[in-house]
Amino acid sequence: FWIPLITMVANRLGKRNSYIIFVGLSALICGVGFMVVQPGQLAFVYILAVINSSAFAATFQLIWAMVADVVEVDEFKTGSRREGLYWGVLNLMLKLGFAFSLILVSQYLDIIGYVPNAEQSPTVLWALRWMQGPIYNGIMLISVVFAFFMPMTHKRYNALLKAIEAKKAGQQWDETAIAKLI
Repeated sequence: FWIPLITMVANRLGKRNSYIIFVGLSALICGVGFMVVQPGQLAFVYILAVINSSAFAATFQLIWAMVADVVEVDEFKTGSRREGLYWGVLNLMLKLGFAFSLILVSQYLDIIGYVPNAEQSPTVLWALRWMQGPIYNGIMLISVVFAFFMPMTHKRYNALLKAIEAKKAGQQWDETAIAKLI
């Protein structure tokens, strides 16, 4: 149910700002929420899960959409469209990231003394809270900082498309609106 809302916000505020809003708010709320939730607060856990799912939806929906923006910048600079290259690199990076995160999580679980299919000690439970709360969501906030400095905006994207069309038609184009992209 997040996808239509993310799409609406992205169409209105741009992909970058939409990413910052959904991932940033989710990371802040869940980073704190997973630390303060208490046993028996199942409704609170479900609320946190729903909020956290907005970050997952925004990440996957908007990252793929932002790759298309990179393809447009590359086309403007080189005159070639290399979508396959960019999609392939993104897929490779995602797979490497997932593999690396699985290694890190399994190592973390070993370090904290997690025992599968057993009641966990309070120390292990606290370490799991840290992993799900501040550690994971802190990494998400770092991605928000990177997104904040991304120069692509909705206005620059539209100017870029106009410049590409003018360039293809052999007409002059104004680079002032897209100078930060090229």
